[in-house]
Amino acid sequence: MQLPPLQPPTLDSIKYYPDQPQTDDQTSADGVTGSRRESFAIVPSKAGSLTLPAVTVNWWNTLEGRLQQATLPAQTIQVKSSPNAAPELPSSNSSASVADAMFDAAPTNTSNELKAAIADNLQASIFWPIASAVGLMGSLIFALLWWQAQRQLQRPSANAETAGQYTHHAGLDADFKNLKQQLQHAASTNTCDASNIRQLRLTLLNWGKAQFNAHSLQAIAEQAPVESQASLSLLLQRFDASLYSREQTQPLSSSEFQELLKLLETLSKYKSQPKKEDLPPLYPAS
Repeated sequence: MQLPPLQPPTLDSIKYYPDQPQTDDQTSADGVTGSRRESFAIVPSKAGSLTLPAVTVNWWNTLEGRLQQATLPAQTIQVKSSPNAAPELPSSNSSASVADAMFDAAPTNTSNELKAAIADNLQASIFWPIASAVGLMGSLIFALLWWQAQRQLQRPSANAETAGQYTHHAGLDADFKNLKQQLQHAASTNTCDASNIRQLRLTLLNWGKAQFNAHSLQAIAEQAPVESQASLSLLLQRFDASLYSREQTQPLSSSEFQELLKLLETLSKYKSQPKKEDLPPLYPAS
C-alpha cells in the first residue's frame, strides 16, 4: 500500500484509461513484501508513428540502503488508420484492432494476455457511456409519451366541463332576460291582469331555481345582499299577496315593479361574482 502509483507521461496524441490497480502484501519473518500491478489502455487519436516515453520509478533499495531507479524504456509504435472509419464510437471489434495496432511495433516479449486486458478495458470504457446515454434517452421518450397521454385524457373532460359552464351561464342569461322583459312590461303598463302576474311569478321562480336552487320567492330574497335583502323580501311578499291573499291587496305599482327589477338585477350581478374561498383557520378547534 506504500508503493506510489505510476504517473504516465502526458501526450497530446494519446489518451490513457487506467485500470484498477492490483496490490498485494505478503507478510513473512523477514518483513512485508508488497507488490503493485498497474495497467493502462492507450488510445491514439491519429495514425502514424507514435513514441511512448520512458517510464521511470524511484525505489529504495533496502538491502543496499540507497535510492535507485527502475526504467521502462521508450517504445515506438506504428498506429494504422482504419479503412472503414466512421464518425461514431468504435465497437468491441475495433477496440481489439486498436489494441493490436498499438503493439504492432512493440517488443516481442509483449504478452497476448496484456493485449487482451487492454482490449477488454477499452471495450468497457466505451460500452458504459453508450449504454447510459441510450437508457437516459429511453427514459425521456417514455416520460414525453406519458405526459402527452395524460394531456389527451384530461382534455375531453376539461372541454366538457367548460362547455357545460358556458351552456349553464347562457341558459341563466336567457332566463333573466325573459324575466327582465316581463318586469319592464308590467312596470310600463301597470297591468293588473292575474294571468300576467301568475306568468311573471312562474318566470321568477324558474329563474331563482336555476340560479340559486331556490324554490320560493322568499328563498330568492335570502340570496340578496344584506343591505337590499329586506326591501326585496317586502316587495316579493306583496307580490305573492296580490295573488293569494284572501284580503283585497293592492298590486304592485309601476315604480314598485321598477324597484323590483333593479333589486333583481343587483342580485343577479352579486351572485355572478365568484366568492373568495375562506382560508382554513390557523389553529382549528379540536
